[in-house]
Amino acid sequence: MSENNGKKIRTGLLVGKSLLAKLSLPVLLVILVLISVIIIIIAVIVGNDFGSDDIKGGNKKLPESVLRWEDDIEHALSENNVDKKHLPVMLSILKQESNGDLSSTGGDIFQSSESKCGSIGCITDPKESIDQAVKHFKNNLKKADGNIEVAIASYNFGNGFAEWTKEKHDNKWSVDIAIEFSQHMMEKVSNPENYTCVRKEAKEHNACFGDILYVQSIKEYMPSENGGDGKETEIIKGDLNAPLDRELIVTSPFSWRDIGAGDEHHNGLDLECTSADTIHSVQDGEVVHAGQVSGYGNYVLIKHGDDQYTGYGHMSSISVSNGDDIEGGNEVGVCGSTGRSTGEHLHFEVKSDEWDGFADPAGYLGL
Repeated sequence: MSENNGKKIRTGLLVGKSLLAKLSLPVLLVILVLISVIIIIIAVIVGNDFGSDDIKGGNKKLPESVLRWEDDIEHALSENNVDKKHLPVMLSILKQESNGDLSSTGGDIFQSSESKCGSIGCITDPKESIDQAVKHFKNNLKKADGNIEVAIASYNFGNGFAEWTKEKHDNKWSVDIAIEFSQHMMEKVSNPENYTCVRKEAKEHNACFGDILYVQSIKEYMPSENGGDGKETEIIKGDLNAPLDRELIVTSPFSWRDIGAGDEHHNGLDLECTSADTIHSVQDGEVVHAGQVSGYGNYVLIKHGDDQYTGYGHMSSISVSNGDDIEGGNEVGVCGSTGRSTGEHLHFEVKSDEWDGFADPAGYLGL
């Protein structure tokens, strides 16, 4: 080091010490307080909105027995610093938990006693039930890093689901992941016979811990993609080819139905076909999934553009592979009855997300 550089460093240190000496203790305290205030403001902003992911639903109408609690739920959200955009989620959870019925729940309309006390029956006041439910959901949302689907599943499965799916599945939710978690928990319980399957599908998969279709049930009562104005948002742009080389006959529409597992939303169109019929892509695109999917059987998912997807389910065989580029009219598979199906048909979907954002395909096919 040169003598000049050494002098410069010594001079810099002396200047620094001189500046620190001139800062009085009150000034230093003020600086520390300002830094603390900034940190608190950031924490409040983050705390008030754990996640920005909105989910769209089936827009099924909530009964008056649920809507009567809307103001109380909104008040609880405000009191607990939870964004009011989650009001539809809480109303849908209430529908699923008790339909808002006081008499059958002993006042615990959100069935939230267990999250507070570790056992059922400690809450008898509906407003306390609402407040605890909001706190429970807020905690779930925080553990899920803002992923609303994971938070909803955790309301049913317990907080352990958020931690488990974060470790095993990168903090994601799907029906298959829910089944896997339920099976995992069934292996851990001391007496599996104490768990009654609430759904036929759960029994088939030996997944009777919790409700594997809880998130789907909640989504059914969430606002639809267009906010519930009754008009479908255009998803697939441009003309479409027919998915079948025959007259398109709808055997089950895009609607609510009960085929043995309770009221559920059918997220596509069932179109009549036989094993002699090939299935075709309705438009140019990229195959993003080709294989087995729980409930769908042999299933092909094609991406046609940003937020533009079509799905083809229950096929007896698949003619494409993941990553294939496909032209409209090209074959994707053969009509069949794989998965959860009662006979040969094509289950056809139009949606804005790979596994969500469903729209009625009838209008796109001119039906």
